[in-house]
Amino acid sequence: MRTIAALLVILVGSVTGCAGAQTPRHTVYACPSGAVVPSDENGAALMVGQRRAVLAGSDGAGDRYVLVHGDQVREYVLPRDDREDALVWDASDRSRVLVERCIASGGHTDILTRWLEGETLAEIGDAFGIDDQNEVNRRLRRAIIWMNRTSRRGPLPARTVPTVARLAGHPSAR
Repeated sequence: MRTIAALLVILVGSVTGCAGAQTPRHTVYACPSGAVVPSDENGAALMVGQRRAVLAGSDGAGDRYVLVHGDQVREYVLPRDDREDALVWDASDRSRVLVERCIASGGHTDILTRWLEGETLAEIGDAFGIDDQNEVNRRLRRAIIWMNRTSRRGPLPARTVPTVARLAGHPSAR
């Protein structure tokens, strides 16, 4: 029954989302369970470990990819802005449960975490091939604004929480 529901999600999503991911995706996302990598130039699939997730549709939240493995159905939502984190939902049952948040390489969380861990703007720029210090500073400011906005909507990425707790002097970080 779940497999039929998953196939319906893929079928309906592919019909409604045909105009979806026309832009090639190049961002690699680091998830607690492993890397998520675009697998083709037209954005129709992702590699999640050794498995392939297919494009099921697109909406205001971004491109939605579905991976069916046995009774488990995972939905990967990659936002339009490649600097934002991707979300992974368990869609095995009728309710969707947020399973993990994946950090975009060179994205807001990545830059902010590096800065919070003590890297200088020059080191961050070198890590991402950005020569202009003003551009690194702009990206850091955008990352702080983004983190402030999104931290109200869901859990922070696991990699960021200990860093923020440590810098704030929270007892859980000791």
